[in-house]
Amino acid sequence: MVTASPVRPVPTVAQGPSLRGEGLRPRPRPAACPPRRRPNRPPACQRALHLVDIENLAGAPESWTPANLRTTFADYLSASDWHPGDALIVAANPLVMVHIAFELDGLPHRSQCGTGPDAADLLLLQAVPSDLVARYDRLSVGSGDHAFAPLVAGLKGRIPTLVVRSAGWLAAELYAAADQVVDL
Repeated sequence: MVTASPVRPVPTVAQGPSLRGEGLRPRPRPAACPPRRRPNRPPACQRALHLVDIENLAGAPESWTPANLRTTFADYLSASDWHPGDALIVAANPLVMVHIAFELDGLPHRSQCGTGPDAADLLLLQAVPSDLVARYDRLSVGSGDHAFAPLVAGLKGRIPTLVVRSAGWLAAELYAAADQVVDL
């Protein structure tokens, strides 16, 4: 024997609660949003931003051999006083980046590849954060190109700037703007 359970009528739109105050009330909103939590970052005074144009440091295209690029990059890290935790951005022509990419394995960095005149310089300058002074306590530029002179000059008196150059050349504007210049 089967017993039937009472059937409840399905409420229609007219029978349901209204949003106009007859049953559902909107929750009161908080007066202010809680402060946003930021991820734990080391204090700004413990980090440097490194912008490295490895082509410029290595010299003429004839010297873009894997062994020379490896040595040049290691020399840059030493000369710039690179430490774990520093931000490292490396830019080069894709043909050069192929040779140096394995040297960068294990180093937290950002690789930028581009072709054309001053491509590496432009990529590095575009990668500079707008809040550079708030996030880093110094800037290290691995290039002698004049393209970095306005950036370095704009930081004068705000954070220390270091220019690491190859034994080749250094733009006069960049030399004048930098706090310190080191030769590889």
